[in-house]
Amino acid sequence: MNSNIFIKIFTFVLSYFAPIATIIHVMLIFILIDLISGILAAKKANIPIESSKMRKTVSKLIWYMVAVIMAHMMENTFAMQWCHMAQICGGFICMVEIKSVFENISKITNEPVFIKLYKLFEKKAKDSVNLSNNQNPDQNENTGNR
Repeated sequence: MNSNIFIKIFTFVLSYFAPIATIIHVMLIFILIDLISGILAAKKANIPIESSKMRKTVSKLIWYMVAVIMAHMMENTFAMQWCHMAQICGGFICMVEIKSVFENISKITNEPVFIKLYKLFEKKAKDSVNLSNNQNPDQNENTGNR
């Protein structure tokens, strides 16, 4: 009888968090790639690999997953499916990781092209959401001749 309750609870938890499984998997892949590229960049620069730095990756992984899980719970609890908070949260986390990977690749290859690529990507993202200038949206309407 106890095993039936455990199975039901486990099934409920799995089904509740199933929609964010892909987000979690992609974040795991990005973090793993960042870890590997960081180790390679450190080896190339003759920087010793320390276990304390490796622990930061585990801590980062846990807190990133907590953030996405909380965003998913908020989405569902407060009927915010229009916002896609878990996807946005996961996207921002992956952007942080890809920036780190690009920096590491630039160190490994001695080519700044990846940093330039990230800056271009960042500019396009800012332009697409109109964050390129720090103006209040109301100020944009009031510009012009007076």
